[in-house]
Amino acid sequence: MANVGTDPLNKARCCACGSAIPGSEFLSLTQRLRGTNRWERCCFCHAYFLSSPFDLQEEVRHTTQAAWGRDETGIALNSHKQGLYSAVMGRVLRASPPPGRLVDVGSSYGGFLQLARGAGYNVLGIEILPSAVNYCRSLGLHVENCESVAEVPELMHGATVDVFTCLDSNYYWHDQLSELQMMARALRPGGTLAVRTIDKAWLVTLGLKLRKFNHARGERLIKFALNDHRFSMPLASFLKLLASVGLTIVYASPRGALHGPGSPLLAKIGFAVGTPMWDWFRFPGAPGALVIALKLRADQDARFKE
Repeated sequence: MANVGTDPLNKARCCACGSAIPGSEFLSLTQRLRGTNRWERCCFCHAYFLSSPFDLQEEVRHTTQAAWGRDETGIALNSHKQGLYSAVMGRVLRASPPPGRLVDVGSSYGGFLQLARGAGYNVLGIEILPSAVNYCRSLGLHVENCESVAEVPELMHGATVDVFTCLDSNYYWHDQLSELQMMARALRPGGTLAVRTIDKAWLVTLGLKLRKFNHARGERLIKFALNDHRFSMPLASFLKLLASVGLTIVYASPRGALHGPGSPLLAKIGFAVGTPMWDWFRFPGAPGALVIALKLRADQDARFKE
C-alpha cells in the first residue's frame, strides 16, 4: 500500500535535477521489476524520483528482466524503433552533419549506432548491459561497457564530441545533472545533444488524485506512469535543466518521439492527442518528447529554431 506525506528529515538528492530536497512528498510503491521502493517529489523541478541508493549491478540485473535487456527482444527493438531513429537522425543531420564524432549514451543493442554509422558518423556507444555491448561489438561497433560519460577513456583525456544522443536512457540515470554537465563540456562549440525522453509526471499527479477516490485504479495509473524508471520529470523542467548547463533548445516536441508504426495503440493515441497540446499550448499530454539542443558557438545565431 502506498502512502503520501511529508518527511521533514528527508535530505535526498533529486536524481532528475540534482537538488538537495529538505522535504517532499513521497510514496512507497511496488514496481514490477524493482520491487518496493520509496519515491519522492522534488520541490524544485517537480519530478518524481526514486530515492534509494544506486547500485550498478542491481541496475544491470533488473534491466535483464525487461524486454529491452534480453538479447532476442532487445535486438528486435532495433527494428521497432526505426521511426524514432529516422526522426532523430533527420534532426541531427541538419544540426551537426557528418563527418564527426557521435556518442550514443545508452546504446542498447546498437540500432541507432548502426544508422549513424551508415550516415557517415564516427560512432561510439555507452551501455551498462554486457550482453548488449558484446552484440554491438560483433557488428563492428565501438561500444564501452560503463555507466557514465565520465568513464569513457577518450573523453577522460579531453576528446570532443560533435553529437551526443540519449534515446530512452536519461530517466534511468541516478545523477542526470552531472551527466548533462559532462556532455555539455565534451561537446564542441556548435555540437548537438538529442534526447528522446519520457514525460509522465503529469500522469503520476493524476494517479495520486484518482487514488483518493479509487485507490486501486490510482495505484495502477501511478505504476504505469513510473514503469521501471528512476525518475519522471516534466518536460518543461527538463528544458530548463538543459539551459542551466549551457545548452540552447532548438527543438522540443512529442512530434517525432513515437517509436514507430508498431507502437501500442495507447501510445499512438497519447502522441496524437498530446502533440498538439504541447505544440500549441505547452501543456503536457504526450508520454514522451524529442529534444534537440545546441552548444552554440560565439558567432552562431538561433537559425535552427522552429
